[in-house]
Amino acid sequence: MKNLLQHYNGDESVAGNPIKDATKEVKMEKKFKQTENIPSTIRPLAPGNIPHLATEERKQYIKRFTKVERYMTMARFFWTEITYHYVNVFVAFLPFTFAGLCYCMYNRIIFGPFWFWIPLSIMGVDTVVPITQASPWVNWIRFFDNCLGKELYWGLEIISELTEEDEKDLVKNNTDSSGNDSKPSNNYLMTMHPHGIMPPHHAPMLKWFREKFGIKILSAVADAALAAPILKRNFSWFGGVAASKKSMIKNMKRAYPYNVLCLFPGGVAECFYGMKHEQVVLRKRKGFVKLALQTGVSLIPCYCINVGATMNRWYNHNSLMAKLSSKLGLGVLLFNDRFGIPQGCVPFSTKKMLCLVGRPIKVMKTGEPTQEEIDELSEKYITELKALFNRHKHKMGPGWENRKLYMEDEEVESDHEVLLDKKRQ
Repeated sequence: MKNLLQHYNGDESVAGNPIKDATKEVKMEKKFKQTENIPSTIRPLAPGNIPHLATEERKQYIKRFTKVERYMTMARFFWTEITYHYVNVFVAFLPFTFAGLCYCMYNRIIFGPFWFWIPLSIMGVDTVVPITQASPWVNWIRFFDNCLGKELYWGLEIISELTEEDEKDLVKNNTDSSGNDSKPSNNYLMTMHPHGIMPPHHAPMLKWFREKFGIKILSAVADAALAAPILKRNFSWFGGVAASKKSMIKNMKRAYPYNVLCLFPGGVAECFYGMKHEQVVLRKRKGFVKLALQTGVSLIPCYCINVGATMNRWYNHNSLMAKLSSKLGLGVLLFNDRFGIPQGCVPFSTKKMLCLVGRPIKVMKTGEPTQEEIDELSEKYITELKALFNRHKHKMGPGWENRKLYMEDEEVESDHEVLLDKKRQ
């Protein structure tokens, strides 16, 4: 009963007091009912009044938007996309900029003023001071939250196949009669597809898990991204952890509410696939399957339809850029946005985008799995992912019934398929 009362409200952490949590839930429900029938022209847009993701109340809430509210929501969407995109790019190139300036100063080409050493010192301290155990910073995530804009701009919708039993297992603390932990929480590896250039489905999916289950999902990030000064802090505030084997095994053993780890198995390579069709990289990505067998965590397959239509990429998986990205372990991508701006951050709009959450695939812990066991679980996962796609693809609209989800080694039937649904508005 205690676990069921621990319902997550807003972006705050789940408290340990069930009575306090239940009281908050009742207050939030009353607050929404009070504003439900208020005309949208005067209804406040405070976070406390916005229904949770993937609920009928939220759909009705968005339908009641006026033109002014829609413009305001879209303005915030573009502002957060532009800010986050270019701030990351700027911070990523800071080390190279300062390295060049230091070289010039050392050779007495220029003499830097005193203020030059201030950011350089900050970067030095940031490099020396390690990041403690990852934990999402709620206020930082809320600052960049633009899920409403994504729902309007892309028609983004979350569809879950989780049963009531699955949902109970997600928040199960496994406590004994005295209230003490008898064994660790159930742990999960949530695998997302496809990667895309800037995954539009990542933030909404993580927010949905926070709102519905109180789970603060950690996300595996490329080691190169966590090596850059200052930039690594940004990723850690979003719950980013290293994608190395040691780090993932450690974070796949954490207790609720950190008992779910998110991973994009396709990684950087998947950014160069699915340019015109739904295609992912899985046949040659079996490392996450091996980790699941070694740790016994359940796999939650997630797929977002129409992600490839958000940006126009210039190179495919056979290009030199793809090979260079593979060597560096970091995406070296050239693309343009809806206005044709190279490396732009205003994506193409879409008629619809479905984020699918499949049922967990139970995995038996085997310690040191054989290659046959790894291949068997990998094929099972691919089959489940394709089945998840096929069960919901018709909801995208006419023309989607005959579309297929391809693996990287499968030949695309381009003559019989309609290209990804990309449009300009």
